[in-house]
Amino acid sequence: MTDADTGSGASLAGPWRGVLAGDKDAYRRAVEPHLPELLAAAARELRYRRAVGDLRPQDLTADELGARPWREAGVIARANPLG
Repeated sequence: MTDADTGSGASLAGPWRGVLAGDKDAYRRAVEPHLPELLAAAARELRYRRAVGDLRPQDLTADELGARPWREAGVIARANPLG
């Protein structure tokens, strides 16, 4: 990612270098500030998919959808998907 990609003047090379190298702590630090927004987006998408009949209410929750990939990758704890 470049500065032009983010529209900011801050360089992302440092934080993302660790993520790209497989550093789970670097990934956690990069993603955690955005989890509430990501989970809100997941909740909106699930509401839409349920409204149009693509999903049943019991299929997924926003927490399951948003946290499952990070939990499976071992980036966030299983006991507390947001912490």
